[in-house]
Amino acid sequence: MRKILAVLLLIALCTMPALGASDELAVSLEFAAGTLCAYAAGAVGAMVLSPVFAAGAQGWESLSRRILGAVVGFGVGSVIGSSFGVIGVATLFESDGEVWSCVLGATAGTGLVLGVSVAFEATDRIFPFAPPIAALGAVIGFNTGSGSGTQ
Repeated sequence: MRKILAVLLLIALCTMPALGASDELAVSLEFAAGTLCAYAAGAVGAMVLSPVFAAGAQGWESLSRRILGAVVGFGVGSVIGSSFGVIGVATLFESDGEVWSCVLGATAGTGLVLGVSVAFEATDRIFPFAPPIAALGAVIGFNTGSGSGTQ
């Protein structure tokens, strides 16, 4: 069932530009794809960097390094995944935008979530919301300076 839904989603994403979809739909799909890709890349980043950080450590030190590696990997993966998701959907809709501003917006969104989660000492409850905020920053960054009325 999941494969069928994934195929239908891909078909819809590929045919929307031909149907003349509006800019609002493109921005909404950029946000959705950025969020999904950020969660996926964040999970991969956490799984990859967790053992890398723990290399050579023993006992409790290994555990603390694994946790740090998972947090860093999740954050970096969120930035990369949200940027690729937003840029990918924008490419399908043939939207013009600023790629580096997209990456900068995703980084700012992830940094904002990390800062808030540390400030409120609630990393386990706030940090899982990094991908949607990173995607929001990526969408804002990508679409800044594009559109009608700008030069």
